[in-house]
Amino acid sequence: MPPPPVATCLAFHPRDDSIVGIGMDNSTIVIYNLHSDEVTRKLEGHAKRVTSLSLRPLTTIVTPRH
Repeated sequence: MPPPPVATCLAFHPRDDSIVGIGMDNSTIVIYNLHSDEVTRKLEGHAKRVTSLSLRPLTTIVTPRH
């Protein structure tokens, strides 16, 4: 069994500190709600591991950087 993916970066939402985006070494981004302890979204399909990201305050756009 392969090891689980490793977090490579994270970013807190600028207006809601209960929301965090986590970039993973398997090219996914997980949007996590700290208050409810739930993954709210999982974004897949990036070409490379995600090493940096930012969350925008006025939209639901996540900007990954490779």
